[in-house]
Amino acid sequence: MNNKELSVEISDGQFEEVLATAYSSTVTLSELIKNSSDACYIKRDTIVIDVNEHENVVVVKDNGVGLSAQDIRNLASVGESKKMTQGNVLSKIGEPYAGSKGLGLLTAFNLCQHLEIITHSREDDKTYFLSWEKGTKRIVYREHDTPSLGTTLTMRGVSDDSMKMLTHEDEINKLFLSSITYYANSKTLPTIKLYVNGVEIKKMQRHKLDDIYQKYNRPKTRAKREAYFVAKATFKYSNNRLTLSYEDNLYNVCNFDNETIDLSDIDSVRNFLSRHNIVFRKLKEKFNGYDPETPVDDFEGVYYVWKERKTAEMTYPFGIRIYVNNYGLYNYLGQANDWTQHSEISQNVKATNYKFKNTYGYVLFNNFNEEQSSLKISKERNDFTGNYSHKKFYDIMCNFVSGIFSSIDITLKDTEGRGLSFIPIQKNRKTIVGKPIDIRDLVRTDLPSQQLLFEPDENIEIDQEKGLIYVKSVGEYELKISNGITTEIFSIKGEDPAPSFELKNTTARVREGTTQNLFDFIAKNSCKNLVLSDIIIESDSAKIDKYSLKKTNKPDIYPIKYIYQSEGHPEICKILDVEVFPLYENDAKAMGRLFPDYEEIEDYYKLNDVVHQISIGYTNSPVVCGIALRSLMEITIRHFLEDVLEEEPEKEITPLHKINYIFTLIGKGDPRLDEDLLKEYGKKLKRSKKDLVDYYERLDLNRYVHDSDSLTTSSDILVFARKLNNFLQFIFKSLVIKKNSREQA
Repeated sequence: MNNKELSVEISDGQFEEVLATAYSSTVTLSELIKNSSDACYIKRDTIVIDVNEHENVVVVKDNGVGLSAQDIRNLASVGESKKMTQGNVLSKIGEPYAGSKGLGLLTAFNLCQHLEIITHSREDDKTYFLSWEKGTKRIVYREHDTPSLGTTLTMRGVSDDSMKMLTHEDEINKLFLSSITYYANSKTLPTIKLYVNGVEIKKMQRHKLDDIYQKYNRPKTRAKREAYFVAKATFKYSNNRLTLSYEDNLYNVCNFDNETIDLSDIDSVRNFLSRHNIVFRKLKEKFNGYDPETPVDDFEGVYYVWKERKTAEMTYPFGIRIYVNNYGLYNYLGQANDWTQHSEISQNVKATNYKFKNTYGYVLFNNFNEEQSSLKISKERNDFTGNYSHKKFYDIMCNFVSGIFSSIDITLKDTEGRGLSFIPIQKNRKTIVGKPIDIRDLVRTDLPSQQLLFEPDENIEIDQEKGLIYVKSVGEYELKISNGITTEIFSIKGEDPAPSFELKNTTARVREGTTQNLFDFIAKNSCKNLVLSDIIIESDSAKIDKYSLKKTNKPDIYPIKYIYQSEGHPEICKILDVEVFPLYENDAKAMGRLFPDYEEIEDYYKLNDVVHQISIGYTNSPVVCGIALRSLMEITIRHFLEDVLEEEPEKEITPLHKINYIFTLIGKGDPRLDEDLLKEYGKKLKRSKKDLVDYYERLDLNRYVHDSDSLTTSSDILVFARKLNNFLQFIFKSLVIKKNSREQA
């Protein structure tokens, strides 16, 4: 198919503008996104951006209306847009065009050296391929045989520096922030999908800001540092009229909806402030600086003011962003631009919640026509130019929008405003007779206690000067507290100040060889006006270590004294008779059950005799049986190495090294080991290796010599045997299998 060429001509007055423009990489990409958005044919469509760092290529793809042959010919006249002519100000999806200067495609050359476009025109029902080399002022295009949908813009030869910028986390965040859909749901606007080297980057917020506000617009408890939104403040400006709405979540006092102020009439402003008791500083000075004649486009917006720490859901960047026809101005997308001067407000008035890092939201210029507007967007497409309309817009936002909203917050924190805040914290409160309660433990208010009104029961005494409440006698009494507007009723229960506690029972039984926490025998709910650790525990006959009965106590009955002493109250003494009962001979069955197969090796080895003697003797001679249990381990390991593995172990190798060696063979599945046994015990032994080595070392006889308090008890022997059980059973069964295989041979 024949190629066609177009010579590109830049409209009068546009040539210098284009040459002088140095867009940032992100601004360039956002301008191309606007072009794709303007071309959208389907509501809530998707614009795909693909950044390939390896090939230095950036692709922008949409499913829009595409470029017709006439549109392509119009590209030759850069700077002359046909989108918004003849009253045509809305795109196919009913949204205002994001750009109108006809420079959109040309901005691509701020990124690339070569531009390729494949576009399907819904008007022509044809697909075209375009090629445009930077600096040639020449577009080559032809009809394209391969059918496609929408427009695919491929930018080649992107510089390494631009690729670094586009893939930097801050710039990626700004790219997603560049659409108003980052903050608010839209039934029409497209979503943005970004891929970097084939991997999708997801930075769009999961929950929209107003949805989070609805969840956190009231403190859920009365905790002092509960995190929530202090306020939601919305505004609309049109022709010197400012319409405001406010939701006060801190005091629930200053709430209003769609109240309009005429900024050209100082009385209108004063009446509004007076109606809501708002203290507004320097009104006359700010009003005199206001210029009602200079035009400013209509805009609207919202502030969400957060208090205290963030929650996991609150991940929005702080600050106020500016959007024009749904797409953001680059200079306001980062977090460093405090153009609403909230930092200055919080520095001058420490009490305000309108701090720079507490405020979230945006300003939106909708239906903005750049050709007709007095506000002008800069050549770099990142901000408004500094003309007088721009100054007036700043004055409205800083002096009146932020000024009024922050003044509401400051007024509510002022003495008169704060007195309206009156929130109960605890409607039911227990206290000790004679012990003071701070009034602020009952109600949250910034009024001093001297200005509150009290109606107490005769058994309640109020110290208004100090803000303290006392209950004079045992019982439950009513107390009314009022700020002069609201009255809350509280129930105050006075309890006996005398300390007391009770034991669960007068007797208790503890198995021999067991360490017992003696606090366990105190009924915790019975403890009043005392700290559990202040109870003294002692005995004339039992061995006690602080609050524990030691495991070395022999079978007997031991009287245990629980003593509590406090100044001004009689001593409390409770006696608990603790019976330490012995382990009986029938407990040998517990040991026997651990090694059910040991009798099968009687004819092959005499190891079963050792197991049997430990079983019947560990209750009476636990120390000796501990030594025997260690010996059983060492003898069994030696026979395993010699008879199952048919190895002659070196004498200098320690038993612990032999144990580790056997575990290594088990882990590798050594062919000399029985396959079925490995399946049965392999995983169990792998999990229990650390415990086995630890308990084997604890059977060392030297520990008994150096620490008499650590003498092994019968309970210890049973625990040790349980920990060694799987290992010994594996060896016992291996020996039996080896014995049987030899007999069959």
